[in-house]
Amino acid sequence: MFQALAQVCYRRRRRVLLGWVVLLVVLTVVASSYKGAFKNKFELPGSDSQAAFDLLKRSGFPERSGFSGQLVFRADQGVRDPAVRSAMEAFFAEVTRGVANSGVVSPYSPAGARQISADGTIAFAELNLADRSNAAFLDVADIVKADAAKVSVPGLQLELGGGLFVQQDFGGSEGIGLLAAVVILLVSFGSLLAMGLPVLTAIFGIGCGLAVVQLFANVVTMPDFTTQAAAMIGLGVGIDYALFIVTRYRNALHEEHSPEEAVVVALDTSGRAVLFAGLTVVIALLGMLSMGLSIPRGVAIGSSLAVLFTMLAALTMLPAVLGFVGHNIDKFHVGRKRRAVTDPDRAFWHRWSRFVQRRPWPALVIGVVILLALSFPVLQLRTGFADFGNRPTSDTTRRAYDLLSKGFGPGFNGPLLLAAETPRGGADVAVLGKVRDAVATTPGVAFATPPFPNAQGTAAIFQVFPTTSPQDEATTDLVHTLRDRVLPAAIGAEPL
Repeated sequence: MFQALAQVCYRRRRRVLLGWVVLLVVLTVVASSYKGAFKNKFELPGSDSQAAFDLLKRSGFPERSGFSGQLVFRADQGVRDPAVRSAMEAFFAEVTRGVANSGVVSPYSPAGARQISADGTIAFAELNLADRSNAAFLDVADIVKADAAKVSVPGLQLELGGGLFVQQDFGGSEGIGLLAAVVILLVSFGSLLAMGLPVLTAIFGIGCGLAVVQLFANVVTMPDFTTQAAAMIGLGVGIDYALFIVTRYRNALHEEHSPEEAVVVALDTSGRAVLFAGLTVVIALLGMLSMGLSIPRGVAIGSSLAVLFTMLAALTMLPAVLGFVGHNIDKFHVGRKRRAVTDPDRAFWHRWSRFVQRRPWPALVIGVVILLALSFPVLQLRTGFADFGNRPTSDTTRRAYDLLSKGFGPGFNGPLLLAAETPRGGADVAVLGKVRDAVATTPGVAFATPPFPNAQGTAAIFQVFPTTSPQDEATTDLVHTLRDRVLPAAIGAEPL
């Protein structure tokens, strides 16, 4: 099969190459016209968190179902100063008018009375948003940033906290990866032409794959970093697969094969490895679908598409391009030209394989020890999300984080939201107040807000502020304590 494929691609190389060019152009044009919207939608089916978000959506709290943010401000003269209060209330009103399906809990309102620090110099307003596409969230961030830039009061510092306002800069990573690949390939091949073939193959494969990813975003929820992940994985495997085939082609030429024979030999040997390696990577990536989470699902589909197209490009387009290159594979040489090793017994990796085969047990023991040493840090690994204290101080989200920690304690950067159904209305809200009291007296809780019912009286929410930061292990322990002990005991003691 591989020999026949190589011969077809070589002999009809013009048609094959033209077909890839047309495919890339058509997919790019179609994707630019019908591309879907990327959306950072995090779901945990079957979890308490997902049940709470579903309750918020159907119970009249839609503005709580998306991203939230904090409008944090500090004033030397105090946040209750008339000029400061007037400017900030006007800012909150402007945000509410300009952003649909949003809610701002002002520190000057009764509901936000606890949002002013004890010394009165730091305060924050809570910005809650309904769920929407990632592009819509970015539009909201731009609106709020523009409104914040208009606030000007001497002695007033205004910062924007939360994931909504993080400056995500993915640009340049693919370029750095491509540059590193070029350098490595130049060192490996010593030829500009030989170096360019794997890069060209990867670019065509990634280009087609990313176009299809943008179309898939219409039917599959994909996070905004899907294209970056797909591009980097596709670049790596695409260059790797093409490197196998080009290396084998060069060796076949050095063994006095004709260009067509060299293409057949390369695809019949390395091409098989490329096919099985590519399918293995695709299957492994699609294995993330079993997690049942939207973000890994989108990344898995996007990355597998990039790998699939780069593999197909290596198996079809690359043999066609090699037909145009012929014996000129080493043209445009860079550096000192090395002689090809025609005797396999003299090759370094051949000699290394024989060395390991003669001493299998020492090699096995040394390899296992090295792998165990490298994997030892995994035993101390705690999974979770990084908080904004990891951001650089040049980022407004980091400065907002620091202001909240200074004014209210580290736990204010990771409040917990508790939601409950209250089918009996006010009676259940009163019971929920007792639940709130039990939560507020739990060690590790700084304070909990009073329950806030929806307009229909069928559900209510309240916030819990830990004494520790979001990344602190004690905060994780507190969540488990509330879920496993405090809430079941409080709810079990009262009919709710």
